[in-house]
Amino acid sequence: MSELDSSKAAAELRRMFDESFAAAALQSRSKRNDLLLLRVRRSAFAVRIDELAAVSRCPRLTPLPSQMPSVLGLVGLRGGLVVAHSLAALMGEPPSTLDERAILLLAAREPSVGLLADELLGHLQVEDEAICSDSVPGRWSEAMVDGGGTRYPLASITLFLATIHQSTAAERGSDDT
Repeated sequence: MSELDSSKAAAELRRMFDESFAAAALQSRSKRNDLLLLRVRRSAFAVRIDELAAVSRCPRLTPLPSQMPSVLGLVGLRGGLVVAHSLAALMGEPPSTLDERAILLLAAREPSVGLLADELLGHLQVEDEAICSDSVPGRWSEAMVDGGGTRYPLASITLFLATIHQSTAAERGSDDT
């Protein structure tokens, strides 16, 4: 190999080495988001998995008297009690009826709060670029997600919890009168 060929080869190796670092930097900037696709009534939407402590088939509910339309009852789960709320009611719809496809989501921030969805549709993994906040469909949604050609509202567990806390505060205030 001539001196010219070895310097070309060294330059090519240096270029490839530098490009590998640039590609790694681009990949680290683009974060993958793990989402669950759920159905409530006739609507499909996504939630971030990192906002959840657990996902479970809905065990038997014990009715709990409440003036809050979202409260379905108490569930014994993981050695503790969880107040199960209907996602449909939190979204302004009539509460869903329970069947064998019902899924209970435990909020990571408050594992004593369960959110009941009608059905788990699947798992979706998307890059940050697939999440856009240009058209937010409702008070419980933070953005839209492009999931392989279909757009889904990205629901925020934090916003659902805020709705529950507001309703709880209002219910407590009405008990004082």
